[in-house]
Amino acid sequence: MASTVQTITIAPKGRRPAANGPPEPGSLPISIGCTEIKSMENESSSEATPQTNGPTQSKPPLTSSHIAVQDLSQVKTVSVLRRSQSVNLVQLPPPLEQQNGIAAKTSTLSRTSPKPKRARSGPRPSIRSLVPQTEILKIAERPDNGGTRGRKTELYTNHYACHLPEELLIYQYDCDLDVQQNGKWLNASRNKYDRFNIVQQIIRHETSFPFVWFDDGKNLYSLLPLNDLKKIYFVKVQQQSFRFTIRQQTREYNIKDMNLFSKKDKSCLMRPQDSIRNIETLLKQTIRQKMICIRQQFYYDKEQQIIDIGSGIGLARGFYQAMFLTKAGPTLNIDTKFSAFYQHMNLVDFISHCLQRDIIQTGLSEKEQEYLLRTHLKPVSIETRHTNSRMKYRIHGFGASANVHTFVQTGDEEEPQISVTAYILKKWNKKLQYPRLPTVEAYNPGNKNSSHIPMELCFIQEWQLVDQKHLTGEQIGEKTKKSVVKPEQRYNDIMEIVRKRQFNSDSYLREIGMTVESGEMLKVRARVLEPPEIEYRDQNVTVQIGKWPIKGKQLHETKQIKKWAIILVTGQVLRNDEQNVLLEFVRQFPIILGHCGLKFFSAPYCNEIVNPSRTDLHECLKYLKEQSYEVSLFLLYNIDEKVYQFIKRASVQLVGVVTQCADFAAIRKNITKLDMYLYNFVCKFNAKLGGINSLVNYKSVLLNSDVNNNAEDDCFMFIGADVTHKIITRGNPSIAAVVASRYPASTQYIGRSTEQRPKNDKKYSVEIIKDFELMCSDLLKVFAQTNGRLPTKIVVYRDGVDDGHFQKVLDNEVQALKKACKDICGEHQLPKITFVIIKKRHNTRFFCYDARKNPQTFNTEPGTVIDTEIVHPSQFDFYLNSHAAIQGTNNCILYHVLYNEIGFTSDEIQQLTYFLCHTDVRCTKAVKMPAAARYAHNIAYDARYLRGNDIKPEEQDRTDFNQWDDE
Repeated sequence: MASTVQTITIAPKGRRPAANGPPEPGSLPISIGCTEIKSMENESSSEATPQTNGPTQSKPPLTSSHIAVQDLSQVKTVSVLRRSQSVNLVQLPPPLEQQNGIAAKTSTLSRTSPKPKRARSGPRPSIRSLVPQTEILKIAERPDNGGTRGRKTELYTNHYACHLPEELLIYQYDCDLDVQQNGKWLNASRNKYDRFNIVQQIIRHETSFPFVWFDDGKNLYSLLPLNDLKKIYFVKVQQQSFRFTIRQQTREYNIKDMNLFSKKDKSCLMRPQDSIRNIETLLKQTIRQKMICIRQQFYYDKEQQIIDIGSGIGLARGFYQAMFLTKAGPTLNIDTKFSAFYQHMNLVDFISHCLQRDIIQTGLSEKEQEYLLRTHLKPVSIETRHTNSRMKYRIHGFGASANVHTFVQTGDEEEPQISVTAYILKKWNKKLQYPRLPTVEAYNPGNKNSSHIPMELCFIQEWQLVDQKHLTGEQIGEKTKKSVVKPEQRYNDIMEIVRKRQFNSDSYLREIGMTVESGEMLKVRARVLEPPEIEYRDQNVTVQIGKWPIKGKQLHETKQIKKWAIILVTGQVLRNDEQNVLLEFVRQFPIILGHCGLKFFSAPYCNEIVNPSRTDLHECLKYLKEQSYEVSLFLLYNIDEKVYQFIKRASVQLVGVVTQCADFAAIRKNITKLDMYLYNFVCKFNAKLGGINSLVNYKSVLLNSDVNNNAEDDCFMFIGADVTHKIITRGNPSIAAVVASRYPASTQYIGRSTEQRPKNDKKYSVEIIKDFELMCSDLLKVFAQTNGRLPTKIVVYRDGVDDGHFQKVLDNEVQALKKACKDICGEHQLPKITFVIIKKRHNTRFFCYDARKNPQTFNTEPGTVIDTEIVHPSQFDFYLNSHAAIQGTNNCILYHVLYNEIGFTSDEIQQLTYFLCHTDVRCTKAVKMPAAARYAHNIAYDARYLRGNDIKPEEQDRTDFNQWDDE
């Protein structure tokens, strides 16, 4: 069977071939967020003559291969992914796109990851790279002393300079902490026991101990050898006996490595991560006796009120603390933290919060039990207290009520069968209050056996972080409200945290001779880069404070729309005032979009679907397809998000129509200033139709350069890549996405996505993109077919890679791209590659403060770049703030140039990156990172809507929109 061939076109932003007219029957224009996908018709199919407004440029035709989305519009039966199903490939028409009389062919490509194979017995071969027998790549070093372009300024950053002794030996020992149970010594796991405080009691009690500190795990650190100490210590805590055993010395560290690394000494080129971890462990010793410590984050236990945000989840305020080695030397990074936790409460109360009703009187239905297990209880740990010690469990399911559920008692001949209620009374002398509630089937992660426990005896374990994936949109919004603070407040909060920490009075820091300059944040030198000019059809526009006006501007290239539709999808019949809003919107929509250059040659087909079923929506989409409507605008009002998901999935997988969704509630809210709303809307709408909004001349930053003296003749290709993780299981794999510019002008992008499954059904994420070579090969073919040449230079922006994976990315993804180039180019000159890592999740913040000009602290300006004191001592990284903050404190992006074969200088890569942040087609603002990386993230994220169970609308009954469920 042949796999389908499609083109994914991300909202275009540059020179491209003449635009297509209305889609012929059988063609497939599809919208995915900011992406547009077109499938090709048979070679015998005819295409309408393209009609375009504004300047155009003819290009060779474009075809490409399919990755994650299949053209299902011409297929009778389809098998879509389920947890226990494989994907059946279907026979599709051969690919072809005809344009200006030229036909282009391309290879087919399957993008469904195979099932993980069963592990073979015997030793496993060590595989370092996906591309064996290649040169070993090294992380790029900074090519100069930093950039010089831009207006110079100074900033404060939430780092504090630290001073360490020139030399200090630290000895690391392996140790065990055991608890005595039933005459046996068992490992005292950190899930059940406070290991840190138990060891602290032993250290305080034993006067022979030298200065040591403990990491709460298996490691004990000392400034002196512990060879002469006894190896086993005993202590009794809360009527339980513990044994602490010091085993052999495992490592020896010298703190001078940290100083040498910051000074770029050749004797220490690798970051001494173990030494950093030792000092961070020491920094925790004093504070964790007063606060809750979760990795590098600290939360006040009894000094604060948990803020309830619903469903048994609350917000707690704390701070982040970590050690860094920078150009300025060792620094301590301090930042405020607002995190979501499961509230410590009885399980009965927790479930009542989740369901928003009291369950004591009515109990739980089977549907409610399934809902709770799927959405709320799966990640939660519980504990029981009715026994002599607290026991920790995870929830597997529900059972019969405590009165009904019985089990066999071993060794009790008088009463071999007993109910849970009777057993609790007999064994623990405790009478249950709610014996009619279902029992909880709970298990210990280290034990396969499960137990049925009365719900009222279970409590939510304290200080469990809630993963962002398990928060609702309302909860995320509430969390954002609390955690987003103005720069002035954040600056003061951080300074107050440092004041309370009293680092220089800490006995542990004094013992090793470490001091912290806690009186003032570290001051760094920065520069503010000039923004690009935005080129429209009739004029150029200057960017001011990260944004530019669109009103009165003609978009660079627009479309003539002959047939279009507006569909209202609502959960209730509109009132008269709402009907008036709808009529006003339909009247003004073509007028205002016409001001920007779009031309409508007919009134829209309008329809209203109230309380929609899947069948209703599917029939509507089929009608739009049959009538050859070029674009359909869906106005969504008072409906569940799953309706939106179905519209996107059905339009892509079942029918094949271009759809654009809009929130009717937002339209109603902005009806008095509808022109402003639609001016913001027109960019995305025009891009969906294949138009070009504006251009940015990024090559201007490379002219007059010693390294890139032929920049005008260079043919650039920009690639964005990202991996999105959900809850990693066989049925919920990671999604990897790669997008690439279709033209050197970086105005139109094509994309590929693929699933990445963990081996053997493990629940870990796969960070490296497995099919990177395959996807890049396909994208290079499309680029060559479109432009008649291969790129001479490729710039990759890779999102979502931790420091610990840098070498893996070099060994796998960079090598995979090089191999793809070699395979496609053959004996032609290979394109040069620069590979840049994007890091969004860091805790470094920057503050502008000048008492002479403004007594308040404020955010950094758009275009601010920092590559001085706070960056890596030798590697090529920089912070760039490209956007204006809407609210709160700006989070600058940290860019790390991993591979620099092109030879960019600091100025060139910084300004190029800044210019590319102005090319996102969906808005007239500079965005946080280059458009290619944003598009890759969106494709990976939106791919969730294109997965799921088989969609069979004809089998769906009419149902209330709040009860839609794709599972």
